[in-house]
Amino acid sequence: MLIDDIKNSIKNAVVKIDDTLIFHFDEIKYTEFPFIFLDLKDFKAESVNSTAKKYLMLKFEITYMKSKDNKPNELFYAQELLSDALLPVIELNNKKLSLENVGFYISDKKLIMNFDLNFYTDETKEEDTMQFIDFSIKENNNAR
Repeated sequence: MLIDDIKNSIKNAVVKIDDTLIFHFDEIKYTEFPFIFLDLKDFKAESVNSTAKKYLMLKFEITYMKSKDNKPNELFYAQELLSDALLPVIELNNKKLSLENVGFYISDKKLIMNFDLNFYTDETKEEDTMQFIDFSIKENNNAR
């Protein structure tokens, strides 16, 4: 499923830089430190004219904690780590996709990163619609 592919792409990019992080997707019942929690905050789909394409708009939030009492330098480290891992693009299904509207802030001794992913799907494909993504309009060809 597309959402799982996105989550795994983000996880793989972050873990490639720091494999000590514990990654959570849907909920946290118990965790050790350091951890990252990825949350899909909003999801919208719009039809594109009378074609079978849809424009998907997803808003994500990443929460990072190194310990119960994060120090500012630990949060600055996390911001650098997330920036290095995810910016300017993530790789998804062998395509490079730009993160948009990226923002960082600190709340309750946690680092929060917000970003959007916007792209098109093509429902004319025989396989599951969400498995195949047409990035031709949003793909960043100049990305690393």
